[in-house]
Amino acid sequence: QAATKAINDAVAAKERQDALDEVNKAIKAAEAVNKDSFTPDSVAPFTTALNDGKAKAADTNATPAELKAAAKAITDAQNRLQPVADKAALQAAIAKAEALKDLNPADKEDKAVQDALAAAKTVNDNANATPDQVAQATKTLTDALAAKERQDALD
Repeated sequence: QAATKAINDAVAAKERQDALDEVNKAIKAAEAVNKDSFTPDSVAPFTTALNDGKAKAADTNATPAELKAAAKAITDAQNRLQPVADKAALQAAIAKAEALKDLNPADKEDKAVQDALAAAKTVNDNANATPDQVAQATKTLTDALAAKERQDALD
């Protein structure tokens, strides 16, 4: 009976160590992430999962199942990180639109530029803007600028 208990204890210790190794591996991978490369809205739950995982790893009473769940939570949150969008083209279009003087809101093309510029600035100021949102705002503004240039050439 003592031998059976010793075997069961050894198996339990091995299972716990394997689970602890799993959570520590997830923590190590998560700590290597450059959080500045991702949107704040996706970094917040990632940071929470990482901190929870560290607490669970330090908890000597944590079960293998709890440790594995913590490792999974960290990995899942890491997989959900959203990259920060490259806004260089959007910012260039905004600068071009802002350089235009005397836009007349009564003029259809001028009004389109004003509206697209306002929308583009909103996207540019949004730290959580997705690459698709940035691309759409850039396209809308550059299209409005092109339409204005075509119309001005005809005027």
